[in-house]
Amino acid sequence: MSSILGKGIGSLILKDYVDWKKIQNIARRNGIYTAAGVAKLIIEHSPIKSVGEMKLQWAKRIYLAQQKNKDASLYSILKDDLEVLEFLLGHDPLLIHWGAEWEKALTKKKVKITRAKLKPYSKCIEHHRKKYNEFLAKNKKFFTDWLHENKRDDEFDTFIIKLERAIKKKRY
Repeated sequence: MSSILGKGIGSLILKDYVDWKKIQNIARRNGIYTAAGVAKLIIEHSPIKSVGEMKLQWAKRIYLAQQKNKDASLYSILKDDLEVLEFLLGHDPLLIHWGAEWEKALTKKKVKITRAKLKPYSKCIEHHRKKYNEFLAKNKKFFTDWLHENKRDDEFDTFIIKLERAIKKKRY
């Protein structure tokens, strides 16, 4: 039956879904009147909902850094981008303890830090390494397909650049 729909009547119906103007008309007929309504509907029924867009963006950041510098270790990639990666997983990037020398420098600047709230950077890196390896083991095909389809989308990257600037300004 699918072969009949694919070549006959079905192909006529599917043509309606490749033109954005026709999709807009379909949305209006079905009670969705704004672009935000269409976006909400897409997000609610998205196949990436189970993984999450932030986690895909997080993995994309690590994966592309590995592709860009094949000689770099995963540890160095994670350390260089740790604050942004922490944010993408929903953690506060300002709660990273960067080691004894960092603490001494802050003490000289007379900045008070409460060690109880801070997480050692090495534990954060280990957490990201473990999560990344698990993520790729479960979602490699899905992730690479998503990455290929979204390679020209730089909207989120622009957001991340603004985020990095804000984190650097907010740092101790």
